[in-house]
Formats: sequence, C-alpha cells, structure tokens
Amino acid sequence: SQVQLKLTVNIRYKNTKMNQQWEKQFSATTQYDARQSLAAVQEDLVTEMINDITDQIFNATVANW
Repeated sequence: SQVQLKLTVNIRYKNTKMNQQWEKQFSATTQYDARQSLAAVQEDLVTEMINDITDQIFNATVANW
C-alpha cells in the first residue's frame, strides 16, 4: 500500500518592469511505501517536491519572455 504526500505553495508574482502580476498555487505530489515511516523518508521526498515546485515556478515566470 502507498501513502501520498502533497506539498502546495501559494506564490504572488509581480514584475514591475513589464507590469505583470499574478497569484498561483503550485503543487507537487509523491508517494511512498506505507511500511516506511514519514520520518524516514520525509527529507528526501520534501527535497524532491521542492525541486519540482521550483521548476514549475521558474517555468511560469519565464514563459512569456
């Protein structure tokens, strides 16, 4: 059986040079084996999800260049 872990952040973006602003939520989801404790896998999974969300935010901010 699997356990799902989800991380969501809310970003407010403002580019004063191009007069752009938006607010969006970005999420990343991962799963791990239910036989493992969250404490045992948390650091690696959260790092993986943060990297994914960082990529999403970067892509959203440079998409209109």
